[in-house]
Amino acid sequence: MILEVKDIHTYYGTSHILFGISFEVKEGEAVCLLGRNGAGKTTTLRSIIGLTQPRSGNIIFNGKVIVGKPPYYIAKLGIGFVPFSPLGKGFLTGKISKDAKFEKGDFRSIVPRFTSENLEANQGLLDLLNRFAELKNATPAQIALGWLLAQKPFIVPIPGTTKLHRLEENIGASSIVLTNSELIEIQLTLKKIKISGERYPEELEKRTGL
Repeated sequence: MILEVKDIHTYYGTSHILFGISFEVKEGEAVCLLGRNGAGKTTTLRSIIGLTQPRSGNIIFNGKVIVGKPPYYIAKLGIGFVPFSPLGKGFLTGKISKDAKFEKGDFRSIVPRFTSENLEANQGLLDLLNRFAELKNATPAQIALGWLLAQKPFIVPIPGTTKLHRLEENIGASSIVLTNSELIEIQLTLKKIKISGERYPEELEKRTGL
C-alpha cells in the first residue's frame, strides 16, 4: 500500500471541512477525487502534503505515519506537489496589461491582484521574466514554468489552458535550462520585489486556511 488515508477531519478555523475522509492508493493504482466545488478535494490534498493539518485521523505513506509532519518532511519521502495556477491566473504570461478589463464572469474581475493599480505595481516581476525570456529565446510563461521545474524534482506544475498553441508553449518550458548562477540571480531579484494585491477577495482568502 502506497497511501492510506484514515478517517481524517480537517478544519479551517472553526469551519469543519473534511468529515472522516478515508481511502487507499495501492501500487500502480490511480485514485480520482470527485466532487462539486467546495466539497473538499483540495483540502484533502493539502491535508496529505501537510499544508493543512487534520485535527484527527491518520495518514500513512509507504508505511510511515505522516499526519502532523511538516511539508518539507513529507516532500522528502517522495510525495509530488502540483502547484495551483503556476502562471498566476495568466499574469505571468506577460499578456495582461495594467489597462486590462475582465468580463463579469471572469474570476479575475474580483481578485485584488488584478486591479489596474496592482497590475502596474507588479510590473517588476514581468520585467524579470521578460529579461530572461529574451536571453533564452523563450516566452515569459516558459521562463516562469522553467524556474518552477528547476526548484525540486517533485514539483509538477500543470498550467490550465483551452488553446492548443498555449499547450505547446507550456510544454516548451520543459526544455528551458537555467544555470545555478541564473537561478541565484532570479532568487535575489525576487527577494527585492514586493508583490502588490491579495490573491483572493478577503472572504475567499479565509477559506484557503493560509
